[in-house]
Amino acid sequence: MSSAKLLKFLGWIVIISGIIGGLIVINMFGVKITFGKIISYSGEPSGWSQETNPVGVAIGVGIIFEHIILGAFLIVIAHIGETVYEIKKKLVDGEKEQKE
Repeated sequence: MSSAKLLKFLGWIVIISGIIGGLIVINMFGVKITFGKIISYSGEPSGWSQETNPVGVAIGVGIIFEHIILGAFLIVIAHIGETVYEIKKKLVDGEKEQKE
């Protein structure tokens, strides 16, 4: 496996793991769902309530955003490496043709 392919693979792994990790953080720290006998604001009993922690949601979204940027950076670096390699190969082949 070439280093560019490995870098692209790692970029996708970073993106996927970052999205999954960010969603786990949002689920664990961003949203709290409580079940049971809860009195709602209208005075009627409700079966569940949901509380949102803005800091937990912000951290989860930040993790997702950070990993998407990092993964995209790795993929772009791999693409640049492939392009430079192709350019070098064409130049070397062109020099060999001129010598013949």
